[in-house]
Amino acid sequence: SDERSALICVAVPEKDLLLENESQRKSLFFIAISVFIIGLLLVLTFTWIYNYLLGKKIKPERTEKSLLSTIKKGENSHLEFKSSLRWDFHNSTANRKLEEVILKSIAAFNNSEGGIVMIGINDKGEVLGLEHDYRTLKDGNKDNFELHLRNLVNSAYGVEYSANNMTISFPRVKGIEICLIEIKKGETPLYTMITDKHGEKQEKFYMRSGNSSQELPKLSEITTYINKRFDLKKH
Repeated sequence: SDERSALICVAVPEKDLLLENESQRKSLFFIAISVFIIGLLLVLTFTWIYNYLLGKKIKPERTEKSLLSTIKKGENSHLEFKSSLRWDFHNSTANRKLEEVILKSIAAFNNSEGGIVMIGINDKGEVLGLEHDYRTLKDGNKDNFELHLRNLVNSAYGVEYSANNMTISFPRVKGIEICLIEIKKGETPLYTMITDKHGEKQEKFYMRSGNSSQELPKLSEITTYINKRFDLKKH
C-alpha cells in the first residue's frame, strides 16, 4: 500500500455552523449580563453597608443617659417639651387644639435653625409618657400615634415635608415611652393655620426665640425675617 496519509474531510452544513455560532454568542451574552448584575449587586450591598456604618458613627443611637442629660438641661432654642399631643391634663380629656401647638413648634424650628420636640415631657422636665395620648386613639399604640402625627403634618405642611424634613422615634426614659420629633432647619418657610377663640382659622408665622416659639404678627416683620433667614432665589 502507498505510504500516504489519508485526509478525511467531514462536510458540515453552513446553517449548522451559523446555529452553533449564534448559540455561543447567546451564551456569552447571558454570562456577561449575569456577571454585570452580580457585580452591581455587590457594589450596592457594600455601598449600603458602608453608608449604614458611617451613619452610625456620625449619628449614634440616643441612649437613655444622653436623653436624661438633655432633659435635665431644660428647654432652649433647639429643644421644646410638650406634655402630650392631644391629651389635656388640666381637663382630663382629649383636646385637638393641642395638636396645633405641636404643629406650631414644628414650624418654629423649621423657620429657625431646626430642633427637637419631646412629647411626653412637661415643662418641668418630668417624664409623663404617651399612655394618655394612646387612649385617645383607636387601637392606641406608638404606630397609630405616629400615623396620626404624620397625618397632621401632612395636612398642614405636605407629605413631602413630613417625609424629608423630620424624623419620629419613640425612645424610653426611666422605662416610659416618649416621642421624639427631630426637625431639620428648613429650606422654605412654613405657615401654620391656628384656630382662634371664635373657631376661625388664621395663618400664622412662628420662629424660635430662646426657649419658646414666637409669632411674628406683622407682615413687615415676617418679610424681613424671611429675607434674612431663607435664600428664596433657589426655589
